[in-house]
Amino acid sequence: MKKILFLVGFMLSTNAFAATGAGEAQAELTTPLSISIDREVSFGTIAIDPSAGPQTIEVYVSQITSCPPSYVCSGSVNQSIATVSGAPHQLVSASVEGSTAILDDGSGNQLIFDPFLGSGKTESFNYDLGASGSFIWSIGGTIDFTGNETAGIYRSTNTGGSGYQVTVNY
Repeated sequence: MKKILFLVGFMLSTNAFAATGAGEAQAELTTPLSISIDREVSFGTIAIDPSAGPQTIEVYVSQITSCPPSYVCSGSVNQSIATVSGAPHQLVSASVEGSTAILDDGSGNQLIFDPFLGSGKTESFNYDLGASGSFIWSIGGTIDFTGNETAGIYRSTNTGGSGYQVTVNY
């Protein structure tokens, strides 16, 4: 008899400490981000002086900003233009960190393009999309030359991973 009373008492005392509560949940839905690269970066035409050794050329604000004195830089030069669209007044982060583009002349000769974003020439930045829900910014960058490159037209493509990558997140 004592064993039965002990079990009943244990069951009653366990339930005496039980409690329930109500919780809440929330979800905010927003417009997905989209990005379009509206114009490609173009370094124009570059005449390389092999005797100058390694050199760097930069495109920024649709002009070559660092053509070495022994090189000749001419032709149509453009920075890239990118448009990001999303929800109005949302803060986004944009990045090209760790991204490069392989420019190939079709014969296996290659150059490496290192991109940067906007007027700050940075690999990443944050921006409020404002009332319009969109933002347009430029992409410039650099190419390092050894001085021994083969003449030709060097291009990157978005196929096969040879183009640079821009990432935008809320």
